[in-house]
Amino acid sequence: MRFSQDNVDDLLNAWPSLRRVPSMRADATVLEGRLEFVLEPPGFPRIEDCYSVRIEVPLGPTDSVPEVFETGRRIHRDADHHVNPNGALCLGSPWRVQQLLGRPVSLVALVERCVVPFLYAATWRAQGNNEYPFAELPHGRAGLLDDYSSILGVERSAAVLQALGALARRRREANKLPCPCGCRVRLGRCRYRFVLDKLRQGMTRSSFRRIRDQFRLEYPTERPR
Repeated sequence: MRFSQDNVDDLLNAWPSLRRVPSMRADATVLEGRLEFVLEPPGFPRIEDCYSVRIEVPLGPTDSVPEVFETGRRIHRDADHHVNPNGALCLGSPWRVQQLLGRPVSLVALVERCVVPFLYAATWRAQGNNEYPFAELPHGRAGLLDDYSSILGVERSAAVLQALGALARRRREANKLPCPCGCRVRLGRCRYRFVLDKLRQGMTRSSFRRIRDQFRLEYPTERPR
């Protein structure tokens, strides 16, 4: 994955209320401003609102996704409101956000598919609704497992780790491993291999290795069978 100043320019053209701001980070471009949105999801009311935000975009080749911060102090900075310990909005697992960014990556897609729905949900809750409107996953460790299980089509954390391990290997090597779906045959003999083949189209083996290693940090006692 690679972000460039062209990606930043596209975002500024789409959202002119954002602007570049000076930053001590040499490896990123920082944007600040206001995001005004109008959204009416199916089955939910129309909401018009505006939030002050800061977006930090890593430049060049990276496995990191941009971080978005709500700077107007309207959203409580805690896990219940899906805000990470560093104050960044939890827009989803890094892998899920990468999928939503598209290929080639688009910062406009980040704002439209991730940030605006997050802000809609924040306003929805501030209006007195206890639940989130879009059936959001749990925040943190539990949500990570749920999200990766959904992407990979397996349930247990050990199976998730096993599938990520297969994605981190060459296809020929991975097909000799036991299938993560639990069918007790080699991956190369199971239709589940087509699920992994489709996922391979969007990312490199090194990216999957990093995702696997990050997931293993969250589930250190689980090991693939």
